[in-house]
Amino acid sequence: MHSPLKARRRRFILIISLAITLGFLFLLNLLQLSRSHDASSSIQKLSERLKELGLDSTPWSMPDSIENNQEEEEEDQGKDGLIGNRVKQDYSKGPKNQHQQKLTQKELEVLNLNLNLNLNLDLEAKKNPHKYLGGTRKMDTEEKLKYQSGKQLTLLGVPQKDQDFEPVTIPKPVYKTDVSTNFNLNPIKPLRFRIYSHNIKNGGNRPLTPGESLWNDRVHDLAMSMKFHITANTIITLQELYKYQVLDIMNYLNLDGDAGVAGGSNSDGDVPTWDFYGVGRIDGAEYGEFAPIIYNTKEWELVYSDTIWLNEIDTRISYEGWDALYPRICSYITLRHRELQNVINVFNTHFDHIGKLARKGSAKLIMDTVQDLQKQQCKNIQGNHWPAFIMGDLNAEPKEESIKILKDGFVDSVTLATSNNKYGHTKSTVTGFEGEVLLNGGQNIDYIFAPKYAQLIDDVKDKVDNKAKSNKEKKEKCDELKKSNAFAERADLTLLLYGMLHSRFNGRYMSDHRPLLADYYISNKCL
Repeated sequence: MHSPLKARRRRFILIISLAITLGFLFLLNLLQLSRSHDASSSIQKLSERLKELGLDSTPWSMPDSIENNQEEEEEDQGKDGLIGNRVKQDYSKGPKNQHQQKLTQKELEVLNLNLNLNLNLDLEAKKNPHKYLGGTRKMDTEEKLKYQSGKQLTLLGVPQKDQDFEPVTIPKPVYKTDVSTNFNLNPIKPLRFRIYSHNIKNGGNRPLTPGESLWNDRVHDLAMSMKFHITANTIITLQELYKYQVLDIMNYLNLDGDAGVAGGSNSDGDVPTWDFYGVGRIDGAEYGEFAPIIYNTKEWELVYSDTIWLNEIDTRISYEGWDALYPRICSYITLRHRELQNVINVFNTHFDHIGKLARKGSAKLIMDTVQDLQKQQCKNIQGNHWPAFIMGDLNAEPKEESIKILKDGFVDSVTLATSNNKYGHTKSTVTGFEGEVLLNGGQNIDYIFAPKYAQLIDDVKDKVDNKAKSNKEKKEKCDELKKSNAFAERADLTLLLYGMLHSRFNGRYMSDHRPLLADYYISNKCL
């Protein structure tokens, strides 16, 4: 038999065990109630915040139009931005109907993160949705009208999914330019000018890539970078943008009231200071990506312009070339400085990202086009021998064959830079929208090419230090030079500054490429 003491001990242990179990269940119940209360509170906060913004408080509802096209968009999302949803929200994880769905704890955590990180500036964003002039001040009524005047043109030039385009033929413009290369009659005058080049990433109605912001958010940063770096005689070349994007950039550059050369209107108040030349690569007019060249009409006169298609069949027809995935173009212009009468030729292009043969063939075609321009005759003027510059996104590293072809007649501006005149990044013209290209070692595929006779600034200094001291020797040398009509023998072309600029501000990339900048100086050897 068991003793009474042992029986009492067993009952005591049983009671203690039961009490511990009940206590544990009680605490667990309290924890669940707390989580439920937190969830309800978080949902309420989110709903109130969304209502302040005037947004629907059922964020997981899925529009029928998006639901019906979801599978189609996923299949075609890589087709060069021809289709797709421009909105950044990912509806694929939401319900397939218009009804509310109860949020899981994981979804709630995602919403809370979005609430804390992305909606902190909600009130300011509502007042200033396009981050106008830095996003720190409210636009008045007049400013709103000016800024929004072109917004009805949104997506202008973007091909739609159901559109079919036949190849077009664009005749070559007649060369009527009286560009003087008689350097005895019209001496070359000193001129400093700047080239700013940037692939700014097409907009369109395609899905956003990871890390990419909407165009309405990116355009402000892009345009402000241009305006900040504009100086006297600046020429801007851009790649990979549709016509509506070009017009948005032009709206920013031509805002009334801007001081100096950065923008505004001419003295009559109606003609914008900044203008551009460019055509769409699909139809030679509005559709498809542009490679526009932008210039200040107060400083430069456009005397010739043309666009060629980069293919092996006919450069006047909008065909894809060789193994290229898309039709590619090169737009080029001749600009004459209004005051000094100096002339420069600017070639802007975007090579195919797939076709290696296409890039090689494109380089040869552009070299041929430069030579043809130099042979053009008008009014007994023998050709255009002024310097030509080639820039753009060439989708090729420096050692690729296409770049070697261009280097037969041109020099990459970065190779002329020294530690005393080089600014910014030293590696990778491409970043990606999340910096992923940098993590993989980077890519240098964007260029500003100058004529091969362009010089380092140190070379020019050496020539100045070692030039003939006597006036007699200098006169004899200049008399000899006057017999030549070659620009390179009559003038020096010198790189003054070069920069690979920054493209990420406030945690956001304005493009997946970085802007390039080069300052050149033309000087007469005998002046």
